[in-house]
Amino acid sequence: MLSSSHRNNWNLKASVRELQRRCMNMCEERDALDLMLEEREKSADLEQEEFKKTFQEKEMALQQKLGQLEQDWREKLKRVMEERSEQEQRVKKEIQALLLKLFKTEQLHQTQICDYEVKYRDSLKLVSVLHCQIEEREVRG
Repeated sequence: MLSSSHRNNWNLKASVRELQRRCMNMCEERDALDLMLEEREKSADLEQEEFKKTFQEKEMALQQKLGQLEQDWREKLKRVMEERSEQEQRVKKEIQALLLKLFKTEQLHQTQICDYEVKYRDSLKLVSVLHCQIEEREVRG
């Protein structure tokens, strides 16, 4: 019985040693995993900070680019508006010149019409006088 107890005791001690060895291995694995997790968290934090920094830099660059594009657009719009205004002024001047020319032409035509009317009346008078003279010659003759 003593030998059996001794064997059981020895088996239990061997089991305890095996369990302690496994426990130590598991603790070492846990520590290694904790270390890896901590390193990954640090790496993730660094990556996140780098991402934020890169994102902010790109956002600032985009804002600057957008500001420059807006400024360029405003300058182009201003130039187009100035050119349009200049073209409108030129067209107005051309229209005024054409209207003045049309007015002068109309006045000339009115003057010519009046002259032709006077000449026509004079011609009618002359025809009437000639008609009378012809009738007088016929009466005398």
